[in-house]
Amino acid sequence: SAKISEVMKASSSSSSRVQKSTAKKPQKASGSQTGYEHEVKPGETLSDIAAAYGVKSSVIIEANGLDNPNALRVGQKLFIPEQ
Repeated sequence: SAKISEVMKASSSSSSRVQKSTAKKPQKASGSQTGYEHEVKPGETLSDIAAAYGVKSSVIIEANGLDNPNALRVGQKLFIPEQ
């Protein structure tokens, strides 16, 4: 998809710690929303992830029901809504 290519290009050309292998094919959430699955890597912050996908942190927080967005775990899978 063009969005994945865009995310990959942005992450490889920036100093973001989001790695190419973290973006996967678009997924469907439990509703009808489409987006991406992202696996949290060591050292990543919610801000890093949001910037790599071009979305606001609040969108990721809401989509994943995160109670404490500062407590991401390595290996945690996040749904990133496509916008």
